[in-house]
Amino acid sequence: FFKQTTAYEIRLSLVGSEMCIRDSLGTVDVSFFLEVIEQLNWNTYTERQEKRFGMQDTYTIPLVWDINFKSKKRWGDYYRLEEELLSIEKALDKGKICSAVFTKLPAGKQINLHRDKGEFFDETIRVHIPLVTNENCIFRVGRETRVMRVGEVFEISNQGKVHGTENKGDTDRIHLMLDLK
Repeated sequence: FFKQTTAYEIRLSLVGSEMCIRDSLGTVDVSFFLEVIEQLNWNTYTERQEKRFGMQDTYTIPLVWDINFKSKKRWGDYYRLEEELLSIEKALDKGKICSAVFTKLPAGKQINLHRDKGEFFDETIRVHIPLVTNENCIFRVGRETRVMRVGEVFEISNQGKVHGTENKGDTDRIHLMLDLK
């Protein structure tokens, strides 16, 4: 399921626990996810962009999601993707999926710098898998920046750290974002 890859564009000045964006954990064939997201309505769920600081320009399709991170509510679209999500969970071997969403950041927009705080973020591992992106979409955590490639699997250590994304490209950026515990 995963193919091992090498990391790129990492700041050499960051080492060990200072690293916020871990080297790629491998790659995933995202073609199935791309087929599914073309059929989904990005305007159905708006609570995340309305209630979470910095998310006003984003779109979300919840799969396993609770805005307060208190439950593991499975939304209708989860069941179309369950087999693939469980395959990723098994391959990562970093815990069970307790949150999963598709997130879209339109071209020319940004996710403002912010901090995720609370027990949920202290106890989980965040993983990003880019499904659609471009060379001008920059992900920042702490002092580290990265351009992520489609299909690469990244562990993001953003607990309490300032992070955000800027999409200066001509295409939307769509990620599958997972939290594991």
